[in-house]
Amino acid sequence: MPPPVPRLARRCALLGALCALLQTAAANAAPFDTPLTIPPVLTGTDITIPIEEADLPILSGAPTHMWTFGGSFPGPTIRVPAGQTTHVTFQNQLPQSAGSLTIHNHGAHVAESEDGQPDGFLIPPGESRTYTYPLTENGGPERAAFQWYHDHRLDVTGRNVYNGLAGMFIIDDADDSALPLPKGDFDVPLMVVDRTFDSSNQLSYPTPVPYGTLGRTYPGGPAPPSDAVQGTTLLVNGAVQPHLDVQPRRYRIRLLNASNGSTYTFSLSNGQAMTQIATESGLLPAPVDRTSITLGPAERAEVVVDFADDINSNVVLKTDTLGDAMQFRVSPTAVTDPSSVPSSLRATPDFGAPDRTRSFNLGLSEVQRSGGGFFWGINGKPYDGSTPLAGPKLGTTELWTITGGARIHTLHVHGNDFEVVSRDGQAPPAWEAGLKETVLIHPGETVQILIRFTDYTGSFVFHCHVLEHEDNGMMARYATSLTGDGGDQQQPPPDTTPPPTTTDQTSPPPPPPAGKAVLSLRWASPPKRLARHARLRLVAHNSGTATAAAAAIRMRAPKAFGLKHTLALPALGAGASKTFTLSVARLPKGRSLELLATAGSARAQLGYRLRRGRFVRGAVAAGARWFCPLAA
Repeated sequence: MPPPVPRLARRCALLGALCALLQTAAANAAPFDTPLTIPPVLTGTDITIPIEEADLPILSGAPTHMWTFGGSFPGPTIRVPAGQTTHVTFQNQLPQSAGSLTIHNHGAHVAESEDGQPDGFLIPPGESRTYTYPLTENGGPERAAFQWYHDHRLDVTGRNVYNGLAGMFIIDDADDSALPLPKGDFDVPLMVVDRTFDSSNQLSYPTPVPYGTLGRTYPGGPAPPSDAVQGTTLLVNGAVQPHLDVQPRRYRIRLLNASNGSTYTFSLSNGQAMTQIATESGLLPAPVDRTSITLGPAERAEVVVDFADDINSNVVLKTDTLGDAMQFRVSPTAVTDPSSVPSSLRATPDFGAPDRTRSFNLGLSEVQRSGGGFFWGINGKPYDGSTPLAGPKLGTTELWTITGGARIHTLHVHGNDFEVVSRDGQAPPAWEAGLKETVLIHPGETVQILIRFTDYTGSFVFHCHVLEHEDNGMMARYATSLTGDGGDQQQPPPDTTPPPTTTDQTSPPPPPPAGKAVLSLRWASPPKRLARHARLRLVAHNSGTATAAAAAIRMRAPKAFGLKHTLALPALGAGASKTFTLSVARLPKGRSLELLATAGSARAQLGYRLRRGRFVRGAVAAGARWFCPLAA
């Protein structure tokens, strides 16, 4: 049991929380008073952007010192036609202490040298680098898409983006332009982020901590899995709760979640639907009406909002976590709207059947941080720039199975778009029917993506876009070549490291070798609260290649929770699942719940930590080697 918190420490903590609330209240003292800023737009074939310090008026009072592209936040929006080779020169004018930079055009299909590599092709302080973007793909112009650009330096991407190094990048093409969608002033890009400010209106971000002997760092905040930086103040295009004057007609709204670690669910205050027309990789096959839209870090969605029925009123864009984002002030004057949303938009390319499959598991690695705790990893390993985890063959299609861990992750693959094939074995929703390059993966979820490798050989990265997860190791390389890696992906050896603490989530196990049964447990319907006589619906799944013998589900500590019975399950065939229900007789305080499934030599364990009777998290992946509790 931890020692009691001293009274002074408790008072300091309460005072700090109160200061944060007062600061947020001050920032929002006049909600919707600030006009929305649309970043300047840069066009042409040769563009130069200085990376420089700037003092910006974000909150009332003192300006906020930031690192910027071109002196603004967000940086200028680059807008160019597909197929036009565009050269963008970035000049690193930041102080020496900022270190070298590398700029990633997020969503671009480019050569290895132009991709914004985390540990190569860098821009030292005082120097510049020109990136070449052909804006072509597979022999033709790249599809119109809403992309963005940001720093991608190894270990400090989170710090650099948090300090302001982010801007939007829009590609137009003939197919998109030919549709009667809203255009010009009625096409509005929105970058949504959250930040925490100190009492002097300055950004508050954990100071990076050095480790090892190669001058590397990791974020100075809590160790994984509690390292994601989530701010307390929401910004839209760099402003707190701005407003936009709109006409009573359709608008194309491009939503970008550029936050370090926050996932938002967006909705409109009047409950009306937003018609989604595109993902981050371009138009959907058909529009989808949605009353709420969830975006993980780096995900985008393009929607059409029709204000025709909102004449002379205000409509607020809301989030589920930080409240109101911005306000649309609808004019009292009726107008003629020439735009519309066609019932058919753009077909998704056919990538064909996969030539091979690979599996990747997102979770904690076995490598310890020097300051305590562990790193994140993919297939149990933190980032190693010298050893690719995959070697696709140029011109082929692969099916990747991505299994999440105890936290939300957004997986971003550099260099190539992909299709979402399934979520937990089910077809993806209609708004994921198009191409993507960043996908939200919920805790314990398995997502399959189909990806085709075209045009470029070379080494590229894929990683979680919760930036602190990336900086703490959840990144890996794939190397595309003319021959491929010539065999099934080699899985990492079994990890025998014990779980680091009772609050860390171990990474899920790799796919089993042939002829093995591997059990896992997950929620069928996550309960929001655990009370006496609660019924727990879980799913046992055999992801192995052999039948699991008759399984039994039991509690490891039946006296603590009073589980009414041990439930016997029939044999589970390869790939089979079984839903079952357990009930809890009594509820102790401050305990963890642990379930164990056994079937011959196969076993799976699943744990949850409770706080005042509530699950701290609602879902978790099953570890196959040991008890995996969630972080409190």
